[in-house]
Amino acid sequence: MKQTAWNCLAALVVAAWTAGAPLPAVAEETSPATGVVNSNSGNSPPKVAASLVPSGSSTRRESYPFHGVVASVDAPSKTLTLEGKASKRVIAVTPETRLTRDGSSTSLEEVRAGERVGGTVKKNPDGREEAVLLRVGLKAKEVGEGKAAKKSKKRQSKAASGGQ
Repeated sequence: MKQTAWNCLAALVVAAWTAGAPLPAVAEETSPATGVVNSNSGNSPPKVAASLVPSGSSTRRESYPFHGVVASVDAPSKTLTLEGKASKRVIAVTPETRLTRDGSSTSLEEVRAGERVGGTVKKNPDGREEAVLLRVGLKAKEVGEGKAAKKSKKRQSKAASGGQ
């Protein structure tokens, strides 16, 4: 049983190495009494170096997607406001923000109220949302049609093709 587990582990390591993933370093133990380095030569599993495991790491994403319709643009303060059902959403545009329209670079001054936008944002230390990527002029399909609209289109295309 132990041999099978080690064979599986070896196969996973070889597969990861072949795919180009970095391999974890094996921690070496130094005997305080003799000063001899022991590189884990027993039946115990290898120990991963402590420096490779991030302390206090979380699975929370740094940036996340957004989309909506522009309510207003404030070029001097470098912000845009998106329409919302309950409240408006203010997104800051920084010098690092990539702004695109139809795949080409654009500027915040060219964004107009009523246009669809989308992209990714992240929270800054103050808790404000900053745009990382801002795509202007999205079509409804890019913004995301609801499931009901997709099912309706599917039914219509089946009816038009004779139900096949």
